[in-house]
Amino acid sequence: MDLEWSFSTPFDPCSETYKGVTPFTEPETQGLQAIMETVGGIDLFIAFPGYGQSIVYPVLRNDIPPANIHEHEVLAMVFVHAVSYTSRGHMNYEIGESGPLYGLISEDLAPKAQNRFIYTIDLPYKGRYGFLHSESNITSTLVETTAGVMCMVRHITNTGHCTNP
Repeated sequence: MDLEWSFSTPFDPCSETYKGVTPFTEPETQGLQAIMETVGGIDLFIAFPGYGQSIVYPVLRNDIPPANIHEHEVLAMVFVHAVSYTSRGHMNYEIGESGPLYGLISEDLAPKAQNRFIYTIDLPYKGRYGFLHSESNITSTLVETTAGVMCMVRHITNTGHCTNP
């Protein structure tokens, strides 16, 4: 599953967003590749690579949106509403399309993968400390994110009702 390699990959191994010199050279992505080759197509693939409080779906080279862009937008809203409901309105994610500069794993999987929905979710921290998340917010972030993902799964599989508005 050697997919199109990102066109915005940093070449500095010390960069927070370094992905290796070629597809699937890093241990994390080698494991992901092995699992995806075993499982095959996946209905929902989510990467949680960083911080920024956003949920984005890939836009391919030449600004081509996924064929199911409307479904991507709806499912992203399901996530956002569930998180907002669970946090009692304190946590609000931005939704959007990833552009060529975003360059994270969801973009690399999008062109040829047999995945129905692909997202990158950046967890809620926009402060100056980057990936360092406040200990006091870890539990609420986990609970809210889990609620959002579970509602996405229920929506896709039509197997339950979310308690969000």
